[in-house]
Amino acid sequence: MNRYLASYFGENNLRFNCVSPGGIQDQQPDEFIKNYNAKVPMKRMGTPEDIAPTVSFLLSEKSKYITGQNIAIDGGWTSI
Repeated sequence: MNRYLASYFGENNLRFNCVSPGGIQDQQPDEFIKNYNAKVPMKRMGTPEDIAPTVSFLLSEKSKYITGQNIAIDGGWTSI
């Protein structure tokens, strides 16, 4: 959907991007966090502070020529 919208509305100078966060630590049980951390390449869960800079960048004029992208912010989860 994201890529379709980007291609369809690109001529109107509208951008469509999305962010796919990985596991975000937020009061999960300790055992869950331990198991998750053991599997993800960066060995930790993410935080909102890990996601916010990318969202801020995509909302800014600094990303004015980026459209149709899905950015995984997941500590390497999608690389395994």
